[in-house]
Amino acid sequence: MIKRLEILEKVHKIKKIERHTSPKVEDYLEVIFELIKEKGYAKAKDISRILNVKASTVTSMLRNLAEKRLINYEKYGGITLTEEGLKKAEEISRKHQVIINFLLLLNINEEKANLEAEGIEHVISDETLRKIEILYNIIKENSDTENKIREKLLKNV
Repeated sequence: MIKRLEILEKVHKIKKIERHTSPKVEDYLEVIFELIKEKGYAKAKDISRILNVKASTVTSMLRNLAEKRLINYEKYGGITLTEEGLKKAEEISRKHQVIINFLLLLNINEEKANLEAEGIEHVISDETLRKIEILYNIIKENSDTENKIREKLLKNV
């Protein structure tokens, strides 16, 4: 049996190698993406409010994202996603939706599913996400299976 400490060590080594963007960067891209979808634009003050961070922290991260060519940013102006930033934001949004769909299937309430998906989306591997999506689709294609699962889950709450 693999020891827990060995797993923790391995996870942190893998995270360092595999992560292209940090969870913090992903949060910013996700918020910018959602703001643009909802309002047509993103402003630093909105990001600050949503992420509950100081304006100076947002400014610093926006500069960082601009240096990485993920956003177009001018101080006191609007913020837009570059093609690469949009691609990453859409990937994050898709991950979030796959996780939420699966959690809702498990009869997790929508608010809790969203909150938990926020954490899971930053650590789940592409392989695991694909398998969850496949399982979700198999279950949704078979209403008898879906009903049995829901019934079992409701009994064990």
